[in-house]
Amino acid sequence: MSSDTENRQAAKGAVSDPPVTVAGPSASDPTKAGPSAANPPETGAAKSGTAGTMIRFGAVGVLNTAVDAVVFALLYAWGGAPYAAAQTAAYGAGMLNSYIWNKRWTFKSRKRGNAREWLSFLLVNGMSYGVSIAALSAAYELAGFSIGWSKALSVVSSLAVNYAGNRFWVFRPSSVVTMERRES
Repeated sequence: MSSDTENRQAAKGAVSDPPVTVAGPSASDPTKAGPSAANPPETGAAKSGTAGTMIRFGAVGVLNTAVDAVVFALLYAWGGAPYAAAQTAAYGAGMLNSYIWNKRWTFKSRKRGNAREWLSFLLVNGMSYGVSIAALSAAYELAGFSIGWSKALSVVSSLAVNYAGNRFWVFRPSSVVTMERRES
């Protein structure tokens, strides 16, 4: 604003706001603006993006699969346990590993674990387990696949159920929870 314009406005009794200077990328690109009511700060999984979350989920899944496979092999192949009992114990070991790593690393949930979170995690994993045991039994008993191929099919078949349930229900970002409560 020039001093000529300021003098004319002052003479008319107009009050002008001080000039606002906006620095940084948000001045030219509103998609990179900082936190605001319209653009809340990202938390949890949203902060690192869906691709990063899926990569971390996959890495934890590889670790879970290793835990699951080792426990299954120890119980079934070397321990002589029935495949369903070995699958149940192996799945439980992988599930505990999954909770620890997915909560802290994949979905970066820093809130204290509570009964709702643990119960929803158990429900998601119960559904995922149901899919895995059904796939294992169908592949082994009905299709006649080897136990190894049947086990691999059970892991793949339960992956989508597990990811979706954990990502969008158990460890969802707190901003989603807040928005849903406000809409209710």
